[in-house]
Amino acid sequence: MGNIRLVLLYIFLIFLPSSLFGQDDNVITPMEKYLTENDIAKLEKARVLFGKSNKLKKQIAKEDKRIKKYFQKRKKKGERKSVKAKRMRTEQALTYIKAYRVVYDVYVAKINACKYEFSSDKEEIKSLLEETYNNFKSANKIVISYKGKKKRKLKRLEYDKLKSDFDKAKNLQVTGLENLIVAYDIYEEQGPKLKKLKDEKTAWSNAQRLNNLQAYRNYISNYPRGEYVSEAKAKIKKIETENEKNRKEREAAEAERKRLEILKNKITFQLQIVASKVPLNSKELKKYYKGTLTIKMRKEENWYKYAIGLFESYDKAKKFESKQRIRGSFVVAYKQGAKIDIKKAIEKLKKP
Repeated sequence: MGNIRLVLLYIFLIFLPSSLFGQDDNVITPMEKYLTENDIAKLEKARVLFGKSNKLKKQIAKEDKRIKKYFQKRKKKGERKSVKAKRMRTEQALTYIKAYRVVYDVYVAKINACKYEFSSDKEEIKSLLEETYNNFKSANKIVISYKGKKKRKLKRLEYDKLKSDFDKAKNLQVTGLENLIVAYDIYEEQGPKLKKLKDEKTAWSNAQRLNNLQAYRNYISNYPRGEYVSEAKAKIKKIETENEKNRKEREAAEAERKRLEILKNKITFQLQIVASKVPLNSKELKKYYKGTLTIKMRKEENWYKYAIGLFESYDKAKKFESKQRIRGSFVVAYKQGAKIDIKKAIEKLKKP
């Protein structure tokens, strides 16, 4: 029976004409989808109080119309004749205090029951709660200062200031409740945020698995403010640097291949760095040459001869020899893979 009553109450609140709430409905409607049956039952008290404040609003409007002529004649007379209106406005402000407090208690209880996955969200919500608490405290102080005033004091009160103070108090409470709605929306957004983070981590894992420019660029395009953007940019820079290095190496290798193709039937010169009766390994060869050029080995008459470089002129080979400063090295000449006398090679190159 109790459940049926709550369901009917929920339906009643949803389809309740907004005129019964007036602008006060704005602090309830945004939260309706999050409210439990128990929350709705508690808010019934607020609905009754809002209804009361709206009735007072009509009575106040009627009274304001009646006393308008007195203010037009003389302000002091208007203040004396507005005692009833001042009392009704005070009652209305006190009613708002009670109504908004009911809503406040329901919303704060819901927010405090939430668990937060993100520390930044928790801090933001904490700030909103503190701001709302201070708003309600200030509003209550304003309204209570007018409570229970005697007729004599009410006559001396400025009606315009009273209205301004009560409007300020109401706005403080409405702003506070709007803060609580924002706070609960932040909590509700945690689900989508967690999914987005999970999707981003999956996208980043895929980018790392593929480890290519397009994969990292796709990640940055889809998550421009993502957690791994800096790392993705660093990966892109590294791959681009490696690609450029590989391109230059390929171009250099191709240029060298073409050069060797041109020189294969011509007389060429090399710098012989060492000769041995037995083969030398790379560690032993480093004693003679520590550079980056390839060391080529030829076996001639039971000798293992090691040379570097390949030049089309004797002068270039000698210039290279002087720069290397390898002890015991000397320039040798070859034609089509066979060693030839260095002097004959130089003479043949001099002939047209």
